[in-house]
Amino acid sequence: MSQRALGSLLGVSALTVSRWETTRAEVPTRQRKALVERLVPKSPAIAAEVAKGLGVTVSAELEHQGDAAKRKELLQVALLRTAEELDVIPSLVLRTAKDLLKRLHRAKMTPAEALKHLEVEL
Repeated sequence: MSQRALGSLLGVSALTVSRWETTRAEVPTRQRKALVERLVPKSPAIAAEVAKGLGVTVSAELEHQGDAAKRKELLQVALLRTAEELDVIPSLVLRTAKDLLKRLHRAKMTPAEALKHLEVEL
């Protein structure tokens, strides 16, 4: 993330961010938490590292948001790879996955249970 982008995210100038990075200025307490909170959805790992360096704790709610972002990214990558492997458009894979999940929900079956049944039949 560029200094300009980070500054914009926090409402400060790129010069201020540069000063923080070179330790010519300290990140104000009120902005420490804001920095970490804004980083969590984008990169939970970086947010955790920054929080540790700044002496800020990340709330469980924010950690959950970060976990949700990681899960979403993982699903997106899996759908794109599947579409590529099948040589179909990603929206077709997404529509099929949604339909499968709806059917599993109606059948009161978890995806893990469905996988167990598939492994037995394969």
